[in-house]
Amino acid sequence: MKGIRSFFSMRRCRSGMAGCLLCAVMSLPAWCDTITTKQTTLEGRILENSAKVFVVETVAGEYVVIEKNRIVDFTDEPEADFYYRRGQFHLSKGDENRALLDFLEAVNWDSTHAKAREVIEAIQQKQKETKVNQGLLKAQQLIAAQEYRKALDAFQRILELQPDDQLAQEIVKQMSDTYTRIAFLYYDHCYDEGALFELARAEELNPNSAEIYYVLAKIHDNSRKYDLARQEYERALQLNPTHSMARSKLMELIERTRGRRF
Repeated sequence: MKGIRSFFSMRRCRSGMAGCLLCAVMSLPAWCDTITTKQTTLEGRILENSAKVFVVETVAGEYVVIEKNRIVDFTDEPEADFYYRRGQFHLSKGDENRALLDFLEAVNWDSTHAKAREVIEAIQQKQKETKVNQGLLKAQQLIAAQEYRKALDAFQRILELQPDDQLAQEIVKQMSDTYTRIAFLYYDHCYDEGALFELARAEELNPNSAEIYYVLAKIHDNSRKYDLARQEYERALQLNPTHSMARSKLMELIERTRGRRF
């Protein structure tokens, strides 16, 4: 019969020739996994079963013709295991993407294949961590180049990867800091309306950021709203008592407005 697809592991003889197998077996089942001789083990599946030979695909992607009268033993195994074994082969060669496709195919054949599911989860987690780390590096590079909007987009893409809660919280804080950086640029270019809008976005993400209220205080200070400025400098210092610029500006404001009514 032709067209039988089976799994197997076979051992090569000393000469290394796949066809030089040792003994005979009268018949083979439609599914098999291990075909045994004396030495090396090859894993794969039977693609074609003729009267005298098998045409075999190994997990390494080789196609081998095996004489039936040289086979001594075999063990049944389901098709899902071929894809699992081939996935392990690709994984051993460092090809995670090809391995992942095979492990997914194993689960497609057998949704209860625990080993394949375990490896799939491990590969996907590793790939996600790699993407997250690459995204963080890219975002930091964009911030260093003052490409703040692009940095925010990079942070958002990282959040879409659903990192763990602790990292997600840290990313949200960095996004808040980035909005605050934009706000300061707007303030520095006398665009207070835009600065206030960006500070509101920053505060929504991280209301415990002292820098938000420091920049807000500077806007009020520059607009001669000294009571509001003092309030925001003090709030910045409550959140971060070591914020030296907020403390310095607050002292300057107190000195400048001593005896004034505002």
